[in-house]
Amino acid sequence: MDARMVAARKTSAQRMLEIARDIGLRDGIDAIGVRSVAREADIGPSLVSYHYKGQDKLLAALHEQMMQDHYTDLSRHLAKAAALPRHIRTPGSFLTAMVNHLAHKMRPQTLLLLELRMHAALTEEQVDTAAAQQFWQDFGAAFDLPDTLVWPWAMMADAILWYAILDDDPLISQTWVVRVFQRFTAKLAGLPDQTTEDALFDEDRDEAEEKEAASQKRRPRSQEVTEAAIRLVSRGEKISHRTLAKEAGIPLASIAYSLGSKRDILADTYKTIYDLMIGDITAKGSWPVFSISADGKVAPIPALFGKLILHTAREDSNDFLSSRLRDTRGLSSLKALHRRGVQADRLDALIWSLCHNPYSPTIFGLPVTERADHFNVRLADLFQRLFNRHEGV
Repeated sequence: MDARMVAARKTSAQRMLEIARDIGLRDGIDAIGVRSVAREADIGPSLVSYHYKGQDKLLAALHEQMMQDHYTDLSRHLAKAAALPRHIRTPGSFLTAMVNHLAHKMRPQTLLLLELRMHAALTEEQVDTAAAQQFWQDFGAAFDLPDTLVWPWAMMADAILWYAILDDDPLISQTWVVRVFQRFTAKLAGLPDQTTEDALFDEDRDEAEEKEAASQKRRPRSQEVTEAAIRLVSRGEKISHRTLAKEAGIPLASIAYSLGSKRDILADTYKTIYDLMIGDITAKGSWPVFSISADGKVAPIPALFGKLILHTAREDSNDFLSSRLRDTRGLSSLKALHRRGVQADRLDALIWSLCHNPYSPTIFGLPVTERADHFNVRLADLFQRLFNRHEGV
């Protein structure tokens, strides 16, 4: 084939990816498709299909390109950090700055990348993770970390980004992210760290206070409407009074009168999904390996939870969810850790819950059937490192 024809085809395919990226940045991953790309490129859908053979192939190609761009950007910042004197550079301080950079300055790109990561996990896509592996190898070299400590940092950085993306204010996210990384550093090194004030608490009192706070914040909601909201989230559709009324089969006037703001609806949706997730863990009796099932797939309830995070972040309706994740995300984890005889406080529990991230690029390069075992073995090792206990998870 003539070299000019090859170049022209590559250029055409690259242009389609650029258009797909623009659509995703503007409207989210669900808006990206063969027809939408063809329409914006002013070409026939068959030409897009010729290059990408359908939506999944198009999204996979976009995911690979955006992941390459993502780690190229991080590598540039890492090179600057590595040039600092050895005594003032730490992995936690670098990653705090990077999380803030990705969650705020690079927010649209990061949000689309997280959506693509989740799509890859749910469709069992095997992604080329060479760029991710190279970055984390360089990260370990820059901070003189042994190989056994590089992957815990990668796991935590990938996980914390999902929750930092919910905060509109960089100062808020930086404050809690830096504290998480400080404790994580101490735990990995086996060093003491300042205990949080609620290290020891009365579980019954804590539950009562949580219920009282929740009752003051919102009125009771219809179960049918909450279930309708969950179905909309699962399909990636917008939540509004109108879409809820249609989905639940309830008159619009009734929805508008009784349910208040979308923020309240999302608050109930979050609580219901999280309670289902905790109930699923309790039923299986294996806290907290719930993110990836035995067949390598992401379990459905954590997938719903991830979709709710992405939905609220893209809709900018995240004030309640972001604060609730910070304030109460570790409560159930803390109780579970205490039941297993682990002396832990709320911050320890928050860190432990963050580690259960099924969307990390560290597992995407593996065949689907190997992901669950790989993930669980690493969690068991991390449990031992964080809590100095040789116990399977």
